[in-house]
Amino acid sequence: MATPPDESDSRVRFLGSNQDHPERQQCRAALAEHGSTLRTLLADGALPHGLISDDDRAVLLDACAT
Repeated sequence: MATPPDESDSRVRFLGSNQDHPERQQCRAALAEHGSTLRTLLADGALPHGLISDDDRAVLLDACAT
């Protein structure tokens, strides 16, 4: 999520390239700018239980780390 996908990956062909989805760069920029805040919110348990799944939390924490 935080890095551009490998354009040769078969999933990219299915989901579309970065040229097809310019919003992906905006997401990466927002993650780069606000990643530390998001990481804090996810790590300290301040978000209401059940707001996001444990899997989604893990993906977001991983994305904030890059």
